[in-house]
Amino acid sequence: MVIPVISKTVFRKYVIVVALILLTMVSTLNGRGKARPLSQFAGFQTHTSSASDDIFQQIRQQVTAMEYPAATADNLVSMVSRWKTPRGQSVLPILQRILFRSQEACKEGHISRTQLAQTEEKVVAGLCQSIKSEIAYKRNYFDLETIIGYRHANCFGYAQLLCILGNSIGLTVSAMNVSSEHVANIVELSDGTMTVVDLIRSNNFLSERIITDSEFEGEGSRWTYKDKNHITQENKTIHILDHNELIGEIYFCRGTMQYMSGRGAEAIEHYDKAIERRPQCARAYNNRGGARLILSDHADAIADFNKAIELDPTYVSAYHNRANAYLDTEEYAKAIVDYTRAIELNPQFAKAYFGRGFAHLSLGHYDEAINDYTQAIQLNPTYARAYYTRAIGYAQLGERAEAVHDMMQAITLDQTLRNDVEKLCAEFDLNLKLN
Repeated sequence: MVIPVISKTVFRKYVIVVALILLTMVSTLNGRGKARPLSQFAGFQTHTSSASDDIFQQIRQQVTAMEYPAATADNLVSMVSRWKTPRGQSVLPILQRILFRSQEACKEGHISRTQLAQTEEKVVAGLCQSIKSEIAYKRNYFDLETIIGYRHANCFGYAQLLCILGNSIGLTVSAMNVSSEHVANIVELSDGTMTVVDLIRSNNFLSERIITDSEFEGEGSRWTYKDKNHITQENKTIHILDHNELIGEIYFCRGTMQYMSGRGAEAIEHYDKAIERRPQCARAYNNRGGARLILSDHADAIADFNKAIELDPTYVSAYHNRANAYLDTEEYAKAIVDYTRAIELNPQFAKAYFGRGFAHLSLGHYDEAINDYTQAIQLNPTYARAYYTRAIGYAQLGERAEAVHDMMQAITLDQTLRNDVEKLCAEFDLNLKLN
């Protein structure tokens, strides 16, 4: 195919057309956007069919490379193939054509790399607008098949979509962790700069252009922002995910969904695959340990928590979970050590005070237990079980009035504790009449 030489004047007109196109991208499925037809779209009709086929094949390859089934790839293609401009043309081939013509103009010397990067940013913005017009935010929707079926995605779902679609049209897009709980994207631009894309933001989802050497500290795939007011608000640190890590994150999320549903064995299967892909992922070891606790596999659970702490010595949840495992196996002194470390790392961690209080109570350290339960209640005044267990401490010390007060407070906050309170009253011969 012969590529025509583009003059600077023609290219300036072309950039105007690009801007208009990107501002009027809409989805024909949901009709959320409205725009007048633009005559400038006529110039992009050529090659649309073959370009679409190439893009859709790229999408299929990328989806299956993420270890999704071929049917999911086909369903994603079916969805994006219906993304149209107001004149009924496919959005993705037009975005690809914009990139291609700009790249050729840059090679011919008609525009600079900076100008090419500006066009790339506009293409990113157009793609993001199309995704957001079709897919609404919802916290737990990360799996592509679910996203396609329900038209909802969380941050990781958005990140996968932008990686697949962006790279399929010629952008250089990666997913990245900006915290243990949040995934976004980073796009490399032709002038050596980058832009961060965070699709869960309601607007301004593209960051200002960033330059690695002057704006980041670190190297390789792990960086920390020097500018503490940057678009990513969590901990100002990013970790760019390579292909294996991206797949590992998918399995991690699948494991977490099973774990949250109480299906320990199924969760472990997914966490195994996540760890195979991301052997340095402390979260995967921590959560697999939690899944093993569901199955009462305490030895292997503790081994997983040990590994999570080895990888991240400041991992509060891993210390707390290991303490819970020690509590289950009646290793109370070890549990106290781990709860204490969790509290040192996060003094606002009410559950750690509660757990340490229970360990003290089990060892007969009633004053220490009461102090810990009091701290847990101060941090969480509706912590019904903390009132209940503090009542046990008071009862053991013979402080009957305080014990009765806490039992009544526990029932007020949680009626399911009523039977436990009645048994406790009988055990300590407390004069408490319940209606």
